[in-house]
Amino acid sequence: MGKRVQTGTLATELGVSRGQLKRKMESHTCETLPRQIVFAAKRGSPMTTVHITLPDQLAQEAQRAGLLSPARLEKWLRDQLQTEHANELFAAMDRMAAVDGPPVMSPEEVAAEMAAMRAQRRAKNAN
Repeated sequence: MGKRVQTGTLATELGVSRGQLKRKMESHTCETLPRQIVFAAKRGSPMTTVHITLPDQLAQEAQRAGLLSPARLEKWLRDQLQTEHANELFAAMDRMAAVDGPPVMSPEEVAAEMAAMRAQRRAKNAN
């Protein structure tokens, strides 16, 4: 059995009558609702309801193309977040590369330390 929806509150938020909202919820379409597209997915984790205001034509085309389904929007948002995180990483790398300062250790010092560590490990394993 589905979750009971407070149609009066939701209808007020959407700017439609309770009757319009009930009919649209029963038919599972949103073509005649106002510009606000409302969705909420039922999953085990906490969810947030998002209200998006779009031009009518764009909303109708996106709806027909299946772009406004919770699953599609979730995937798109996750992809965008991944892109943002990658951009932030590259920006941080650029900032680190721009720092004018000598490296903490020269490549020769790193090689000498590694050689000493390997020699110490070999000596320890030989005993």
